[in-house]
Amino acid sequence: MPSDEADRELADRVLERIRARTRMRVGPSHRDQVLRAARSLAEARGLPLSTWASGLDRLDAGPDLERIVCELTVGETYVFRGPVFDVLREAVLPELVARRRFDGSRTLRVASAGCATGEEAYSLAACLEGATRGEPGFLAGVVGFDVNPAFLAQAEEGRYRKWSLRGTDPGALSRWFANVEDDWVVKPELRALTRFQLVNLVRDPLPSPAIGLAGMDLILCQNVLLYFERDARDRVVEGLARSLAPGGLLFFGPSDLLGADVPHTTVQSFGEVLGHRRGASREAPVRRSSRPVPAVALPSSHPPADGHADGHADGHLNGPSNGQAGAPTDDAAGAPASYEAALALADAGDVAGALDELRDFLATHHDHAGAHTLHGLLLTDSGSADDALVAFRRALYLEPGSLLALSGAIAAARKLGRHDLARSHVSRLRAAAEERADRDVAGWEGMTARRLLQLARGAAGGA
Repeated sequence: MPSDEADRELADRVLERIRARTRMRVGPSHRDQVLRAARSLAEARGLPLSTWASGLDRLDAGPDLERIVCELTVGETYVFRGPVFDVLREAVLPELVARRRFDGSRTLRVASAGCATGEEAYSLAACLEGATRGEPGFLAGVVGFDVNPAFLAQAEEGRYRKWSLRGTDPGALSRWFANVEDDWVVKPELRALTRFQLVNLVRDPLPSPAIGLAGMDLILCQNVLLYFERDARDRVVEGLARSLAPGGLLFFGPSDLLGADVPHTTVQSFGEVLGHRRGASREAPVRRSSRPVPAVALPSSHPPADGHADGHADGHLNGPSNGQAGAPTDDAAGAPASYEAALALADAGDVAGALDELRDFLATHHDHAGAHTLHGLLLTDSGSADDALVAFRRALYLEPGSLLALSGAIAAARKLGRHDLARSHVSRLRAAAEERADRDVAGWEGMTARRLLQLARGAAGGA
């Protein structure tokens, strides 16, 4: 077979795999990009292209597929891109701050979906800081998520060429970025508001409480949907809408060609910018006022310093344990009221209220692994990663193989820069996931143990 014809056949086979697995809109125009990526992967493995191609049947089960998908997506973006940021500064964020001040939660959770190299996420963080300045005790933060690990690594570094800041107001530029040689580096106070997470919008279930993607007050998803076929686009849109807190807003980009039909939301016009606001789907319980509670103690037999115990009990957020270590349940029907209230508040985006409920509950239910896990996830989300590690340690003492607690501990350790600890927990997660690779993680419908391990490895730097 002539080389050109063989290349076309190989590219078409790869494209079909990508289409079937990711529902991306790909076709013959993408052949050259796919061939370049395939040759690069074959060379990295020291294989002839034909040998690499012989393993195409395994492509959708390994990392090569996501590597090729990354080659097909455009990561070009810049700071404060598009008119939506004027809308956020002038109307949306002040209104959301007032709403959270009124309901007493004093928490704002914002996401950049398809954040690429991080410029959009940092732009959101700058707007968020401006909106909450002068609001003592407000918990605010931005999570940026993307499918491309290389983009996320650059986002974590927060170092950009001047082209990424084109058109930025000089005052904002000097406020948020430091000029280092020929680059511009995100300042620590902006970086502290922002974290990044590896997520595949089509493949991974949303909402995803285990990685903090639930109960969001604001989600920005610009120029991402254009990559997907209609059925995949609809699934992503619904997942993002369901990830909003009641009253939260979702914005798409001008190239996404999205109509007004976004499930669970109503359209709200901000001049030329359209937002999609989620209605109050259910009433969250009223949060009790904060009050001191006794410190939560571990059982009398303490685990090692980082909780390195063995076991294979599954983690859960759908219901409490029965009071015995290593005996979780997925049935939330018999959960104590304060734990149910914490779950509902967390789902509604009221992190402070959920933390209040959990502190009360854990004061008398020391051995509830699910509550400790939820406590750790909420503490990580509110910026208290040190305390979160303590909560995850308690959960892992009670349920040593809890997949959610292990993944949460990885995220908290990574946020603190404790990469050795993150890699150690990845090793534990790998061992716990081996026996149930294709089973759903309890408390996270649609997320398999195998996929959770892939996400955790990406978050911990590929450990």
